[in-house]
Amino acid sequence: CSSDLDLVGTVKVAPETFVPDEMCKCLAGWHGHGATCQICPADQFSDEMGLDICKMCPPNSTAPEGSTKLAHCTCDFGNLHNGTCSCDKHHALIKGDCVLCSKLHLQCNTSGVSASSALPEISFTRLQRSAEEAHRCLPPGELERCPGNHQCGLGYDGTLCATCAAGFWAKAGRCR
Repeated sequence: CSSDLDLVGTVKVAPETFVPDEMCKCLAGWHGHGATCQICPADQFSDEMGLDICKMCPPNSTAPEGSTKLAHCTCDFGNLHNGTCSCDKHHALIKGDCVLCSKLHLQCNTSGVSASSALPEISFTRLQRSAEEAHRCLPPGELERCPGNHQCGLGYDGTLCATCAAGFWAKAGRCR
């Protein structure tokens, strides 16, 4: 057993005086109480001495048996960010994989973005609100039509922000 008590000199221990529950703690990578320790199972870890139970790896990650820290949990996609598995900056989660946002015409300036919730790039919009990619808006006035958020620009409406909103009319291909 491992003890966190500093004992100096010689200690005589007899069965009736040995108190493993008070003197022993399980090492990192193990769990239990006193001298009764078991190795942490796969997908769990123990990052300090004396834990009664191992901690679970975050969802979508795995770790080998006997892991001693959260960093041993390997994500199925992306990397660990604040204790959860998510895609890195400039990447978005789509169908269980991290994809470069620029390929989808999306803005992903932070980690942990899903493709269905990322903002479209300026001059791009989605065909449907939760679509996982954006498409270029129609000219002229792409910057006005598609300002890079989840809505069409002022005066525009419809698929690809191609029609004028109520109260606006088309003049030279732009809604006024």
